[in-house]
Amino acid sequence: MTVDEIKQLIAQGMPIMKKDLSKMDFSGEDLTGAIFINCNLDGCLFAKTGLERVVFTQCQLNHTQWQEPMMLQLNIIECSMEHALIAGKCEAMTLCNNSLQSSLWQQVEFDKVTITGSDFLQSQFKQCIFDTCTLMECQVEDVIFNGCKFHNVSWVKGDFSKTIFDNCSLEQVLLLESQFIQQNFDNTLFSRCTCTDSLFDQCSFKKANMLESNLSKCHIKKSIFNEAALQRGLFIEAVIDECSFEEANLEGSNFQEAKISSSSFKKASINDAWLKAMTASKVNFSQAVMSGVSLFYAVLDHCAFKHADLKGAMVHGLQESSCNWDGANKKGIVKNDPDQQNIDDKLKQRGITV
Repeated sequence: MTVDEIKQLIAQGMPIMKKDLSKMDFSGEDLTGAIFINCNLDGCLFAKTGLERVVFTQCQLNHTQWQEPMMLQLNIIECSMEHALIAGKCEAMTLCNNSLQSSLWQQVEFDKVTITGSDFLQSQFKQCIFDTCTLMECQVEDVIFNGCKFHNVSWVKGDFSKTIFDNCSLEQVLLLESQFIQQNFDNTLFSRCTCTDSLFDQCSFKKANMLESNLSKCHIKKSIFNEAALQRGLFIEAVIDECSFEEANLEGSNFQEAKISSSSFKKASINDAWLKAMTASKVNFSQAVMSGVSLFYAVLDHCAFKHADLKGAMVHGLQESSCNWDGANKKGIVKNDPDQQNIDDKLKQRGITV
């Protein structure tokens, strides 16, 4: 079948079905509106090809090359697209249930793209931009993201235990129920990201910009956040074990009902943080700046506050045992807050236990 014959079928609104089109050169051609079903397109070239509203379903697209084609509303569904080379802009594209193993994506702009149920095993993304995209249940084992930018992206249930993020930035990224194991995000932009119900194991965020990120209900263990910018971060109901936040900026952060053990916040700035009902065991807050923190109903066991600045801290209902307060500045500490007590009394009247 020739390119002209294919274009005639497209003009007639007819799908191209079960054809062997391998190694065809579609460079510069306009295939707008084409529908390819169960076709062999292995080794085809799509350089500057018009692929607007094109659909590939159950096709072979292995070893194809996509050099800056028009990929507007392109749909690739249940295809094998292994060892493919892609460069250019993808806008409003859908990738669903594809095998994209060992594919190479260079300087690709993903704009409003949806990717679900696809396998990117051993693929590489170099200097790509993901903007307003949705990714769900994708396999990214041994995948390398190099110099990539993620903005306003939703990525649910991502297993990044064997994924490499090298010199990447993430801003306003939704990373629900994800796994990060031995990831290095040192000096990385990781701001306003929401990672609820995710696992961070042996990760490093040294000097990372994590402004206003949400790690609530996360399990964070053996991870390092030293000197990270974590202002107004959320760690509500997080479980934090054997972590270091030394010299981190946690001003205005929220650790309500977090469970923290065997961790260090030495010399951290925790001004005006909300630590209500936090449980901390063997946590080092020595030399931390904690003025104005709310420690309502916190439970502290064997914690160190040596030379910490707790000026104006609110400790109403605080329970502590075997803690070290040597040299701590407790000036202006509020031990009994009438307003908080009034709120507690009203809650108890309604059967709510504080």
